[in-house]
Amino acid sequence: MAGVNVGMESISNRVYPARASSQDIDTVPLSTGGGHMSKSRSRNSETYAKVQNSLTMEEVRWSEMRKKIPGMGRVPRTKFYTEEDGFERARQENNFYIRTHFKQKECFRFVPAKKGQLPEVKKVRDMRCECGEVLLRHHGMQGPTQNSHADRDMVESYLVPDELKQYISVDKGNNDMPNMKDLPSVSWNAETAIRSSATTSYGKISFVNVDAMGGQKPAKYVRLAPEDSIDHLIELMEVHWKINQPKPPNLVISVVGGAKNCKLDGHIREKFSTGLIKAAKTTDAWLITSGFNMGVMKYVGMAVKDGQSFTWNNDRMAHVLRCIGIAPWGYVNHRHVLESPDSKGLYNAEYKTSNIILHGQPVPLNANHTHFVFVDDGFRNRYGGVAAFRAKFENRVQQPREDGGLGIPVVLVVVEGGTDAIDDAKNSLQQNIPVVVCAGTGRAADILSYAYQHYTSGKLTKEHKLRRKIQEAYGTKWKDDEKEEKTEPILEKIKLCLKKKDLMVNFSMNKNEDLDLAILSCLLKAKSGEATEKERLNQLRLALTWDRVDIAQEDIFREDCIWTPGSLDDILMDAILMERVEFVHLILQQGVVMKEFLTKTRLTQLYQKALSTKKADTVHLRRIATRHGIRRGDEEFSIKSVKMLMEILMDKYNENFQSPHPSKSQTDGNMLCVYPYKEILIWSILLLKQRMAKFAWEMGGEPVTSAVAASRIYGTMSTYINRNEQAIKDRILAYKDEFEKLAVEVLDECHIKDHEKAMMLVERCSPTWSDMSSLAMAASAYDRAYLASVACQNSISITWKRGIVSPWTRVLVCMFVPFALMSRYLEMSFMGEEGFNLRQKITTFYTAPITKFANHTLMYMAFLILFTYMLLVDFDAHRVTPIECICIAWIFAFMVDDIYTLLTFPSPTFYGKLRDWYGFLKWLDLINFILAFIAFIIHFWEEWFEVTKIMYCINGVILYIRILKTYTANANLGPKMVMIQRMMAELKMFVMVLLVFLLAYGISSQALLYKQRRPSWNILKDVFYFPYWQLFGEIYLDDLNTDTDCMEAASLINDTARAATEKLYCLQNHWLVYFLLAAYLMVGNVLLLNLLIAIFSHVFDTIEENSIEIWKYQMYFLTMEFDNKTAFVPPFSIFAHVYLIFKWLFRKTCCRKGTKGVQFSKRHLEYLQLFEKEEMTNLLRSKKARDKETIETKISLLQKRNEELFKVLEEDFFPELGGVEDHHRHFLETTFVNPVEVQKEPELIKEDEKETLLPSKEEEDEESKKKKKKKLKKEKKEKKKREKEEKLKLNNFDNPAFKHDIVTDKTLQFSPHPEIISQPQISPVRTNTLMPEITPQRPTLYRRISNRSYNREIEAIDSSDEDLMHTSGHFGRGLRKALNVPSPGGHLSLRRSVSRESSDSEENNMRAASPRLFTRMARESSTEDERRKEKKKRKKLRKKMISDTE
Repeated sequence: MAGVNVGMESISNRVYPARASSQDIDTVPLSTGGGHMSKSRSRNSETYAKVQNSLTMEEVRWSEMRKKIPGMGRVPRTKFYTEEDGFERARQENNFYIRTHFKQKECFRFVPAKKGQLPEVKKVRDMRCECGEVLLRHHGMQGPTQNSHADRDMVESYLVPDELKQYISVDKGNNDMPNMKDLPSVSWNAETAIRSSATTSYGKISFVNVDAMGGQKPAKYVRLAPEDSIDHLIELMEVHWKINQPKPPNLVISVVGGAKNCKLDGHIREKFSTGLIKAAKTTDAWLITSGFNMGVMKYVGMAVKDGQSFTWNNDRMAHVLRCIGIAPWGYVNHRHVLESPDSKGLYNAEYKTSNIILHGQPVPLNANHTHFVFVDDGFRNRYGGVAAFRAKFENRVQQPREDGGLGIPVVLVVVEGGTDAIDDAKNSLQQNIPVVVCAGTGRAADILSYAYQHYTSGKLTKEHKLRRKIQEAYGTKWKDDEKEEKTEPILEKIKLCLKKKDLMVNFSMNKNEDLDLAILSCLLKAKSGEATEKERLNQLRLALTWDRVDIAQEDIFREDCIWTPGSLDDILMDAILMERVEFVHLILQQGVVMKEFLTKTRLTQLYQKALSTKKADTVHLRRIATRHGIRRGDEEFSIKSVKMLMEILMDKYNENFQSPHPSKSQTDGNMLCVYPYKEILIWSILLLKQRMAKFAWEMGGEPVTSAVAASRIYGTMSTYINRNEQAIKDRILAYKDEFEKLAVEVLDECHIKDHEKAMMLVERCSPTWSDMSSLAMAASAYDRAYLASVACQNSISITWKRGIVSPWTRVLVCMFVPFALMSRYLEMSFMGEEGFNLRQKITTFYTAPITKFANHTLMYMAFLILFTYMLLVDFDAHRVTPIECICIAWIFAFMVDDIYTLLTFPSPTFYGKLRDWYGFLKWLDLINFILAFIAFIIHFWEEWFEVTKIMYCINGVILYIRILKTYTANANLGPKMVMIQRMMAELKMFVMVLLVFLLAYGISSQALLYKQRRPSWNILKDVFYFPYWQLFGEIYLDDLNTDTDCMEAASLINDTARAATEKLYCLQNHWLVYFLLAAYLMVGNVLLLNLLIAIFSHVFDTIEENSIEIWKYQMYFLTMEFDNKTAFVPPFSIFAHVYLIFKWLFRKTCCRKGTKGVQFSKRHLEYLQLFEKEEMTNLLRSKKARDKETIETKISLLQKRNEELFKVLEEDFFPELGGVEDHHRHFLETTFVNPVEVQKEPELIKEDEKETLLPSKEEEDEESKKKKKKKLKKEKKEKKKREKEEKLKLNNFDNPAFKHDIVTDKTLQFSPHPEIISQPQISPVRTNTLMPEITPQRPTLYRRISNRSYNREIEAIDSSDEDLMHTSGHFGRGLRKALNVPSPGGHLSLRRSVSRESSDSEENNMRAASPRLFTRMARESSTEDERRKEKKKRKKLRKKMISDTE
């Protein structure tokens, strides 16, 4: 098999057409383009087409581009030198494997079948053999190729026995059928007549008359004998068919049921299809049917068609849903088209399916199956020989791998079906294969469902009713004397099924449940009991695949189950990969510690397994890693790669791993994560698993900082997403906003509880996140909402003022009057001290950022005044003045101060400092400083004084623009600076558009005005200068006129030719210039300028809405900048900087090491973490409570409660009827039985009479029964006549709904369908002679009690009606339980005069005879006084009802 595997690996990455004909090859172009064209033309078309077909999808993608490059061809040059095509080699090995291991069976002896075994025919050619096939279809007589007469005669002489040759031959095919008695008796034995040979039917089937919406891939098929090895078939499917791709199955669903008589209505069919496909897709299951286009197989095919899709792995297309049809070869219609004439297989066999099903004839295949296995037992035109093979295959699939199986669980689903479906269920249960019975689909399914419900304590109750159901389903053509005989074997099979009731699940198609969940419960039920740990793990994997954490919690993680350490690690790994948050939480509750689970090796596996799939959620991560050189080619993703990537996304990242046993030597892979939930959070964020990220955030520590860090990672990732992937970018930004919102909500919750601790959380340098504070991360992530929160702004404000409590006006006064600091004019906070002395107060005041900002602003204004004076007055062209030197020194102090501020800005990396603080204005400042130094240097040369003056003027412009930075501290002016910045960005784009029209008009107008021009820079000036100012209204119409001075000067030249030439260089008016000017002004002034105004308006509106957030965001950077500046402002700050430089050099050169202090110790950090975790928990609780108060949640909860109540009612009131589904049918059978049906089935009615009435010991003969029926009919007519007369007397009950009278008897039940109530036919069997007849004196009112109306008010009940209900048994304990009546003494109890013992005994007897939910209540009122009395009674009773209910 090594050669086979190699061949199939080569086929796995190629796409090939189904079958290339000669016409297709002739139409292939020969040109390969480029330098390779001459070589390709020398090759014949067949070779070229073959090579082109062997290209992979990747090679085909670039073929068109290769053709256009010289030296390259459409087909790579190396492909022509390949010795052997891998696809052809793999196909040959596939054919060899099939021909070697699989057989087919054919009949080699034609003996006519005996009379009665097969349908009668009239011609000899239609005679069928004992095998079921006609002579011409026997082996060798007719196949894909026409045989010669000589060969056919030779084969015929071999097939037909000598005794029959005078009667049967091909030449006598049109003769009449001879009498079977005249034919000699010839023996036929299947063992000798049917012989095996190597199979010739295999390959692929293409259904030519079926069009699929999403495309269709040919189905693979093989024909084999029942004795062939199941292991060889499984190897064929796995290795050659690659049926396990894209994913191996976790389940096999085998569907059996009705064939030609199976019909599912719309609701049941939709429910069946939805549940089946959901189960198949959830578990990547195989679906197994008989493969025909009829019955339940057709419904499975329709479901597969609706849910089918394809996966693309390199060049291979694979079905997501794999539906296998195991069919008998002899029962396949048009099976001859699947036979290969040369025994090399058919690729592809063209098959036409059909919806026409003829009785007793072969059936076409269903086009929606993906694989077919045809079991050939040698017989034809009959269904058989496949059940045993299918059972062996399913049994082999479910066997453990240790025993040679696949270890895949199998589930049998029974839908409708005949007796063979019961046989399949029995066989499956004997092999411990669980069975799901779809009740409500008919026949076998309903019979098994009824038996399932009435099998308790190892005993089958209601066996006579089960017999009746079997006879109704299958006994329509049975004779009366055969019914019992044929019913008994079926009943025995059902009893055998019920012996393994624990492997069965009864699923009702009429309930609001899902079929896929029934399949899951069936699997878990099959594996329940005293299960080993391995079996419990398999159950847990199934529940994980279905994402049913409730089932896992109730049935798997029981209190009596003990799990060994480490047994749940693989399940937890799969749950994390599948993003099953509830399962992860449930497994952690079983004692699994995440810190012990998440080792360095497992974390690496998480990244590698997640990135091994080619999902859209992983593409962005691969691109980011490849872009920064972290991952090259197919290199595996490692922890080192994660570290490098996180440093790009967050500027700083520390690996936090520790050894589980520090005293022992450990391998690197066994290192434990110090912060496991942080690593899970990062993994989830990078792979866009938001639900898992939120779970890790909830379970981890430091929720505020972690949420901001998640927002930071998402925000940085979004910057690396390409523009053509806008959907992914929007998704990432939405996740970023979600985590930012969580951080704000938790921080606000902490602020409400304790605002001081909330500010500590904001300022804390997190040890989990590489000692970065949430403020710094939020600033880098542009989280304006977080920085604008109350706690953050309080922290920023306190840092801004740093102990100063007074407003900024008093700070300004103290700056000009320092003696005010000695008084109490300036209020200050002691910041934890008991008090400030004068020195502390002065140093606190001058080191506060607000004071630094004010000093800096004032000194900068003084510098601008001095620089302006130097530029306007003091500047000397011949020498450098002292004021100029002072200004340059001051500028140098500014530059040093900016460099110091940059180095001390709270960002972890130098790149982060440049990105967060060193913006556009800072770069402009740096250029300005350099320009000033250059101007100062060249000023020493007198000839460059003009250049120096120009440079100083540019310096003055930039220095004045620098004033805008001080506006950031103002809440009104700060957002305006952002507006200007955004508008400048939009203005750049506008200028790019304007430049097109400006150049178009400028060049064309200058070309028309001047016939000729000499090269000069003035041309460029004219092209840009005039159009630009014309755009602002300076039209320059006079400059468009002819230059008369130039023309006159040219005319004075004596040389005429030269004069004419000179005139060409003069400006001359042109009429077209005016039209071009008009068009240019229309576009420029009207269109483009208004567009610019609209863009600016949009920018203004956008920023104005968030102006407060923008100002607060800017205040953070301003505060951090001046917080790190020295107390001395330029130019005096240069002395402080010199001191700091010497101090730094001293620390670096000396051996003395300084200790870096920390703000919070370990105890403080733990305290803060507990505080924020508690507030996060309170926030989540409040959110959960608010979610419960929503209308949608209340509606879903109410619906769930109603369903639960409905189940309780069904279990209490319909146990022996088989559920609500059979209630209405039973009601019709027991209450409104047609007299004609009574005559047809007297025995069945008699059994029902024994069931529902008091039984009669003596049997009546037929004549007495007929007399009794006639008497009952006569009494009925008289009774109806009397009641009709009484109705006419009543005026208060004229409702049409009560026109039909209904006899009140012991077992009459209320039907929920009004049309049933109005039936005029009443069963005579319902009259009980032992019960006193109660004739109603008035029309009867009915009330339906259901799961939607159980809480309605109950009308008053008078004595006569209560007696009637006592007698009928409608008010039992079960109904009181459904209506939640506390005791028999409540408002729904009977009269207290009736003894409790008699009522209970009679009630139990009546409930057993007629368990109905719906009760008939009657009341009578004939006069106005009586109606008033009844009204008062009802009011009193209603009050009592309310009190009892409360």
